Amino acid sequence: MRWLSTIVLGCITLVELNAQQSERIDPDRPDQSEGVGILPPHHLQVEWGFGIASGKRLTSELMLRYGLVKDWELRLEGATNHVRGGQWTFDDVTLSSKLGLFSGERWIPKMTLVGYLNYSWAETKKWTPDLCLAFENELTRDIALVYNVASSDGFRSALLTAELYCNLIGDLNGFIEYYGSFKSSSSPIHGIDFGLNYMISHKVQLDASCGRTFLPQGALSYAALGASILL
Repeated sequence: MRWLSTIVLGCITLVELNAQQSERIDPDRPDQSEGVGILPPHHLQVEWGFGIASGKRLTSELMLRYGLVKDWELRLEGATNHVRGGQWTFDDVTLSSKLGLFSGERWIPKMTLVGYLNYSWAETKKWTPDLCLAFENELTRDIALVYNVASSDGFRSALLTAELYCNLIGDLNGFIEYYGSFKSSSSPIHGIDFGLNYMISHKVQLDASCGRTFLPQGALSYAALGASILL
């Protein structure tokens, strides 16, 4: 019966490993692109970041993600800003829903649909909806191409992103990304950023990033640090 005990123990170990792998943290920060990962049902993930931009403008962001059922999660995101000589002020608050569309096969990418309902403290039009289609192609075992096609400003602008994400060594990963915003009534906005994230455990990840956004009135540089925890 020893062989039977060995088989049973091996099966239990495989189940535990698969459960751990399915619950590995997969944050949506610090890049501009939406990822295709969705939380397992009944899991809560907290993502926080703090950044500084040109002109000594400080930002603090917090996102709460919760897996409702398989391939569907809800998210609540908010941010505060501080400009030199001023006070901390609330930025937009966004309620969003993320739905898995396709798990990917060969050259067909993984696909996720994200719907947003944004509440602006500054704009006269308080509530604005938007949509995003997120895609991911695994180019090799360690390199993935992530890209988004989205709307912003209540479908008044188009957003495009393209990102190369790669495993550098062990639990250290890196990315480089292009992002752009396009609107018929104004000049386009382009940007590039890159960053690193390090997985302390399968439920805790730290990140660092920096980038430069090219606005019609001039360029804006920024850097950020953050952390994500899967509960």
